[in-house]
Amino acid sequence: GYWPHYLLLSFYLFVGLAAFMIGISLVTQKNNKPSPLPTLRETYTGLQESKLIWILWGILAVIMAIIYLIFN
Repeated sequence: GYWPHYLLLSFYLFVGLAAFMIGISLVTQKNNKPSPLPTLRETYTGLQESKLIWILWGILAVIMAIIYLIFN
């Protein structure tokens, strides 16, 4: 039988789980109690201010692409 490449399979799983989480969050009732955890918008804004984190993520992405190309 046919089984997709593991990277493609992991992408499909990521998309499916992201869609599931978005669907669940849209269906469930919003809680009015304050949460000790930051929201996604607060987290993204905090990361946006730090260019070092984005540079490190970029370096990691380049390293992963090189490893993929070497072992493909």
